[in-house]
Amino acid sequence: MVTTKIKKACNESIGYQIFILLLLLLLNSQEEVLAQSNAKLETKLTEDEIEGSEMLQYTFTRVKNYKKQGEIEKVLTKELRGKWTILYFWTKNCTPCIRSFPKLDKIQKRYSSNAQVFLVGIKDMWNKNIEPYYDGVRNAQGINLPIAYDTGLLSKLTIIYASTVVMVNPEGTIEKVFLSDDLLSRKIKAIMRKRKMKKGA
Repeated sequence: MVTTKIKKACNESIGYQIFILLLLLLLNSQEEVLAQSNAKLETKLTEDEIEGSEMLQYTFTRVKNYKKQGEIEKVLTKELRGKWTILYFWTKNCTPCIRSFPKLDKIQKRYSSNAQVFLVGIKDMWNKNIEPYYDGVRNAQGINLPIAYDTGLLSKLTIIYASTVVMVNPEGTIEKVFLSDDLLSRKIKAIMRKRKMKKGA
């Protein structure tokens, strides 16, 4: 009787040890997959490598307040050539982003003949209600900027931060990528002026 209990206890102990071993193997496998994934992320283009490359041919499928106020439109990036395109990526929990909207609105009004500003709202699982949220912000700030709700271009350009600004020159080349700050307006104006001086040289 005692021997049977001992054997049973040993079998249970061995089974538990096998379970722990399998669990450890599974965790190690997951760590290897994560390490490989991180290695792939590290090989993505940096912001400096993006600059100077041709803007991707991309279609924003959900754009509001562009040519038709209040209506949903599709906009192809290639259609924007001939003007500066200023893409401003943001999320609803990025307070500095939202504070920058009036500055961008002023830039749009001042340079409407040769520049087009697009707010790009990152619509992911953390920003599901970003559309009505922006409508509220737009009314409160009295701004009239077009907005594209999108996540695809964000990943294609390997941008990982909200408040990233992508400036595409009239020829369709990415001129500059930078993070927005209090000097946003000055930076945009300086980049546009610098290119104008280069072309005039």
